[in-house]
Amino acid sequence: MKTAKTPMMALTHTPRRSGRPDLSLTAATLACLSMAACQPLHEGLRGGLLEPWLSAGASAPDLNPLQSVFEPDGEGDLSERDARDTDPDEAPAGPWSDHTGRAAEEGANHDAPPRRAEYVLMGVDCFGAEEGACDLFSRLAGLDEGQRLKLGWTGDGAAGRIQQSGAFALVNLSPVFYPDGSAYVTIDVVPSLQRERLKLRPAPDLDVTINSNLLEIHDKFNAAWMSLFAQGVDVSSTSRAGYWHYSHDTLVPFVKLFRAEVPGQRQELIQVMLYDAHPERRQAAASLLGFDREDALSAEALTWALLDPAPVVRSAAARALLPKVRHAVGRHDDTPPISAVPVIHMLSLPSTSDRSGASALLAELALLPSLRGQILSATFPILLQMIEATAPGSRGSAVEVLQAATGLSYGAEPERWKQVKIQ
Repeated sequence: MKTAKTPMMALTHTPRRSGRPDLSLTAATLACLSMAACQPLHEGLRGGLLEPWLSAGASAPDLNPLQSVFEPDGEGDLSERDARDTDPDEAPAGPWSDHTGRAAEEGANHDAPPRRAEYVLMGVDCFGAEEGACDLFSRLAGLDEGQRLKLGWTGDGAAGRIQQSGAFALVNLSPVFYPDGSAYVTIDVVPSLQRERLKLRPAPDLDVTINSNLLEIHDKFNAAWMSLFAQGVDVSSTSRAGYWHYSHDTLVPFVKLFRAEVPGQRQELIQVMLYDAHPERRQAAASLLGFDREDALSAEALTWALLDPAPVVRSAAARALLPKVRHAVGRHDDTPPISAVPVIHMLSLPSTSDRSGASALLAELALLPSLRGQILSATFPILLQMIEATAPGSRGSAVEVLQAATGLSYGAEPERWKQVKIQ
């Protein structure tokens, strides 16, 4: 029996406001993103958008990762911040994110997640810590394998205790709860001397208008996806020629409309994604640009959004980019479709969602011979940590990146990868 289609919201257009600032992107602004040979981040991305980011010494951004749909009531404990504060950056994940460990992307398992009172902790992973420090951090956090964690566990002040144990610019705890009743906690620490890792674009502060209700239609698409997923309906998507295709009857009309309308509103969506003050609007714009038919134009802009201060925007941009990068790489042309520099920087951010989104993109980019050396030299230590992690969602993409870049088939065997000599 076919599911009834959700009534589509009619696309409407509204007149542009007078006096709107000229936010058009220039070729110079985006030039570096199309070049494989960009210098390190502080040089290669020295454009108008990032100048304040470099010169003003911006404070460390909020890097709270996206939450799993199996953990709707709680967030990771971010140092000296009440994790339960309402924040638009921490809205429930949508179909663009990696919140189900790639289930939404690959169609692996779409049963509705059971609501359990407690979950069994199966492992604690640490990133950015010195060897042996993870045991100390686990003790400070009061975490032991086999203990039971309540859904929505936020760390109980663990980040603050870890912060006091050393000179850290940031401590972040990310719990993930799985449908089988297992739980994993990732502890990210950034030493004070590595504060540069936290630098992102300045938070946009403009109210950008768009002359249609396309963003509102996207909200309806997201709500329809979440409703179906919560019912246990298969809402998987497949990577087609540069975009994500959803085959469910309720979602198909949305996809068709987005594919038809986004190209004509590309410039406005780019302006919203890069300059609007509201993270949820930037997130929606990034997701919509994933349906654009002109991959090269939208991919350049989406690459900038990988440096957005809001984690949900970075995740949306990474997901929107993935089929476009995959499609470009599949043409067997060694010309990189985007610069690897911002993707590499995203991988270094202390967040599970950032590592997930970045490693998926790097797994595609590493198929290009011209990028393999750059990717390996910059990411090998982090990828090795991901392979050694206990959480199942961390290993897959890391293995794909290393195997694509080296031609070796060592799988998730960290001891074998440790023997590889990186130039």
